[in-house]
Amino acid sequence: MKIKKTDKAIQEYKIARNILLEKKQLTEEDSSFLLKVTANLAKIYITNKMTTEGKVLFENLFNQNKDIPKRLSNVVNISKELYQIYKSDNDRTKIPLLIDFLKNAEKQNLDLSTNITISEILSDYYFENKQYDEANSYHLKTIHLKDLMIAENNEIMNELGDSLNKTIIKNTNQKYDYKIKSQKTQTLWIILISIIIISTLVYFFISTIKKRKRENEISSQQKTISEQKELILEQNMKFQEEKMRNLHLNLNIKQETAKAFLEKIKKARKSNINNPENILKELYFDLNNFINIDKKNIDFTEENTLENQNFLKKLSEIYPQLSEQELQLCIYFRLNLSAKEISMLEKITDGSVRVYKSKIKSKMNIPKEKSIEESLQNI
Repeated sequence: MKIKKTDKAIQEYKIARNILLEKKQLTEEDSSFLLKVTANLAKIYITNKMTTEGKVLFENLFNQNKDIPKRLSNVVNISKELYQIYKSDNDRTKIPLLIDFLKNAEKQNLDLSTNITISEILSDYYFENKQYDEANSYHLKTIHLKDLMIAENNEIMNELGDSLNKTIIKNTNQKYDYKIKSQKTQTLWIILISIIIISTLVYFFISTIKKRKRENEISSQQKTISEQKELILEQNMKFQEEKMRNLHLNLNIKQETAKAFLEKIKKARKSNINNPENILKELYFDLNNFINIDKKNIDFTEENTLENQNFLKKLSEIYPQLSEQELQLCIYFRLNLSAKEISMLEKITDGSVRVYKSKIKSKMNIPKEKSIEESLQNI
């Protein structure tokens, strides 16, 4: 694997798995090693862009070992690989199952490294789902666990340094009387090892601080971006709502003007026309109002042309079965126009609008209890 001979690596892993699988009775050590070999094979499948094969192996390993307490740490690492695969595939159905498993696993007595892996996955999951409080909680928990790991590593390194010093000093004292030259060499080794240990600790400490600072900056930037997006979306919604109110008002005014226009014509037909010039002026005034209202509606439509084009493009990509007429009607449904208002704009009957609405809802597989307007606004 390390020299990038992936085909040879796959071949060798398969041989190793077959040797273990052919044993009639596997010991716990055999089973643990089989799990590791299979996990490595799945990883190299993913590396070699054989995603399906890798995904199947990881899912089998997860299902076979998730209920075995001794292998919980290994299953958590497998869960991390599966989470990345499901995230890349945008598979929203299987990710919650992994999250439930990890939340139960974190309640167990696990090592720091495994707990860090769990916290990182949960933090990423909640951030992706815009549950920022939960994401921030697990992010802080990850930092805390890493601090504990650093402290633990420092303690181990100190114990190792003390042990090395004691051993070297003891050997130096034993040989002090008859090997002064050896003592000098050993002293140099002590200094060299101490320098290496101190350098390693300093490097690790500085790297951790930088990484934490970088993570905090990224987290802050992501939060700021998210807040800005939400603000822009809210402003756009208010702007569109205001436009809709204007459109509804224009349509209502047009209806009232039309009614008044018809009433005047009826009245003119029933009565003797003594002064036709005044009646013609009134009718001319009403017709002019019609033209102005239509002009406002046309202006509104033109303002939204680019937005509607983008909406129609996305909608037709998701639902290619929709006709041109149905796509056009979806724009009106998305704007929450009534059947009567749509019938006026498209010059069809109210009943035809309702029939179209039912057909479109069926083609989009929208449940009965959910409105088509809500589904369209989410696109």
